[in-house]
Amino acid sequence: SGFLPPLRGIAIGDGLTDPPTQILAKPLSAYHFGLLDEQTYLHAQALAMNASAMANSGYYKIAHQLRGEMENLVKKSSGINVYDVRKFGDYDFADVDNFLNRDETKVALGIPPTATWAT
Repeated sequence: SGFLPPLRGIAIGDGLTDPPTQILAKPLSAYHFGLLDEQTYLHAQALAMNASAMANSGYYKIAHQLRGEMENLVKKSSGINVYDVRKFGDYDFADVDNFLNRDETKVALGIPPTATWAT
């Protein structure tokens, strides 16, 4: 059709493309990496399965909460970064937060000046 929307920028969160499926991989991966004992794995897997079911049923807020509980359990039990098992501890998002909260960045992305980016 030749229509080009007036898109000036795009931002992607953590990039989940299929959350109900992807969430199921974290506890299993952590267990097979030797980061979780069996009891903690089973607890994390139950949370992941419930989160997946909630997402598949359209209960996204509940799914998000359950996913957070699962990730916190894995993180607390192992000390790993839940986004990169090669690292321990949290990412430092200060540079990203500062960049995305700059006035010129908001203008370039067409974001209202009163909006605040938070990780």
